[in-house]
Amino acid sequence: MPGIARTIAWNAATSGRLRVDGLSRARVSLTLTLPTSLASGAATLPVGNWSVRVGPRAATTGATPVTVTSGTPFVRRLPTSGQLFLFIGGRATPAASQPAGDYAGTITLDAAYTGT
Repeated sequence: MPGIARTIAWNAATSGRLRVDGLSRARVSLTLTLPTSLASGAATLPVGNWSVRVGPRAATTGATPVTVTSGTPFVRRLPTSGQLFLFIGGRATPAASQPAGDYAGTITLDAAYTGT
């Protein structure tokens, strides 16, 4: 809605959810690239205040916060299952004159073994 900011919590049903699969107990370098805006044609919608949690299971229970700077890697160890889950929330701040539309953006996750 134009002019009304909205936050999607990291544990909301509509939050972003990503899964990293790898070797049990492997250390991985994770880099999230988070958009600063969403687009609908030529119109843009500012987004930010990203909130990220990581956990060993698909449920948000037990997920811990991680400070993420877009484009900057952080390191985590995969749990014994070899699966690490990321939960992502954020805040959209439409202008009072924000055009109606379906807005979209891309979140990119790069994952690489660290070798340790």
